[in-house]
Amino acid sequence: MPISSDRIALPPVRREFTSPERSYLLVVENADQWKTSYPTARLYRTGQGQSVLCWTRVLTQQYGPRGAVVAGDGHVLFVDEWINVTSRWALVLVDVENRVIATHDYKTAVGALAVSPAEIAAHARSGPWISDRPVLSADGKSARIAAGGRTLVVLLQDGSLSVAR
Repeated sequence: MPISSDRIALPPVRREFTSPERSYLLVVENADQWKTSYPTARLYRTGQGQSVLCWTRVLTQQYGPRGAVVAGDGHVLFVDEWINVTSRWALVLVDVENRVIATHDYKTAVGALAVSPAEIAAHARSGPWISDRPVLSADGKSARIAAGGRTLVVLLQDGSLSVAR
């Protein structure tokens, strides 16, 4: 019988996410080639030829987030963990001053969708619950995450959750 491996493909050691206007740049980076499993995130304000560091933090998500959304006002939403777990850190919202505005675990995030675990699993394409990468809404005030055949909406001012109608 073949033996299955419990190994995961590690993310790149450096990933970048930008706001739509490119006024903010989020860099998620692991400086030691994944000898440690918690990367550092840095948010930069960009423009006029130079970048200014807004904040730096070591992330709680193992191997970093699966995805991130950067808003035009500098709010950052970290989405899920790279590893396939029902994460305590499924959603982490941080403002431009490096204050954590909201955190939601897996149970809260998928509970807001009001669909069965079977529906969540059937639609999951990225980790245990996400169907597609997170995106910023057209007005820049919320992030949208497809999951379970529905769309979870995260308000970026306070981290409240709802479902798109």
